[in-house]
Order: sequence, then structure tokens, then C-alpha cells
Amino acid sequence: MIQERGGKQYKGVLADDKSSFKDVYQKIKNSESDFVIQEYIPGSDNSIYSFHAYFNRGAHPVAYFVGRKIRNFPKEYGHSTYLELIRDEEVVRLGIDILKRINYVGLVKIDFKQDIRTKQFYILEINPRSTLWNYLGAVSGINLPLLAYRDIIGEPGEIPKDYRTDIRWLSFPEDVKGFLQEFHQRDSIGFWEWILSYWHRKVYSVFAWQDPIPFVVACWFHGQSMLRRLKKRFMP
Repeated sequence: MIQERGGKQYKGVLADDKSSFKDVYQKIKNSESDFVIQEYIPGSDNSIYSFHAYFNRGAHPVAYFVGRKIRNFPKEYGHSTYLELIRDEEVVRLGIDILKRINYVGLVKIDFKQDIRTKQFYILEINPRSTLWNYLGAVSGINLPLLAYRDIIGEPGEIPKDYRTDIRWLSFPEDVKGFLQEFHQRDSIGFWEWILSYWHRKVYSVFAWQDPIPFVVACWFHGQSMLRRLKKRFMP
């Protein structure tokens, strides 16, 4: 994780030329020992797609779904704040082909970015684990962790073949921060466009009516953090 632009944490930073690359490289090298240098693929947050699947012992895809990012915070190099599931045959084809080539077994997520100039997909990373996307996948009809568990214990049960695409996953506090950060920039989303983007059925990063305790605890820790910052600012 890299801290840039006023101390905000970024997953990555962009070097526009050789000089800025040297500067960025030195900053990262001084604070991190584990990082990757890769080509920048032009495109906004919603050009990032992901293939999510469970492959059984025979390296066969039991079930899968495709996701697309709507927004990140910080923009482009941050954490997901708003997500949706889509259907995209090309992402499915690429994901299955890649994983079969390496005889992959288990839960997985492959992130792709589509080049806005050529429409070609490029691999950003492969995550061999369960991710936050699986919550959205489960409420949309594809519960990959459950399918993996049933397969491991030898009780696969019924395998779902389709999923909903009308539900979105939202981390509201972070999405608000992202909107406020980008609001005055020329290419930023407008206020009403941002508000209307919420006109969907949603699940949330922490809040759930059937299990409100995590939300209450998160609010408690957030409140404590705010109090500490206020005390530090006004009571040095």
C-alpha cells in the first residue's frame, strides 16, 4: 500500500514518464519490499472486470460469475466502493481458458482491465482465495464458498447455472469520500448521476438488517477514531 496525495492510501501510483517513474520507484522501494511494476492500461474504474469461480479437483469450473467495478476510492488505484455483476462471455472464456491451462483448483478471482482504445482485456492479477465479491455473488444466486465446501465434503448438491445482475454491493462511507474527492474535477461524476446510481437493490459492506452487530461495532470504532482526531486537533 502506498501513501500519496496528502497521505491517502493507494494500491498503486501512475508514472507518466521516465523521470516520474524513477521518483515513484524510489519512494516505493524505500517503504515496500514487495511490489509489482506493470504497464498502465487506459480506462476508468468501470473498465475493470473480474472472473470469479470455483474449480474442482479435476480443474473443472463448477460455477462462476462475472463482476464489474463501478467505483473505487481513491479513484483508479483504491479499494472497491460500488460493484455489480454482469454477463460477459469474453471474460468467462478468458477466465476459464487461463485457469484450465494451469490446472487450477479452488476458489479464485481474476481481475481484467479492458483497454478503452482497443477493447482488449489484460490480466491485472489472479487472487487464489475468497473475496468480498462472494457476498454479492451469493445473494445473486452463486454462492461459491458454499459450493466449494459441499464439493470438499463430497456433497455437491444442485449447481446453479445463472445469477442475478440487478443487485449491487456498496461501501457507502468510502463511496461518499470518493465522490467528494473527485467532485470538482472535470471528468468526475455529477451529483444527480451519483445519487441516481443508487437506484438499485443493494447489499452493503458491513450493514445487514438480519445481522446489525458488525455495523454497530464499525460505527463505534469509527466514532472513537473521530474523537481521537478531534482531540489531537483541538487539544494538543
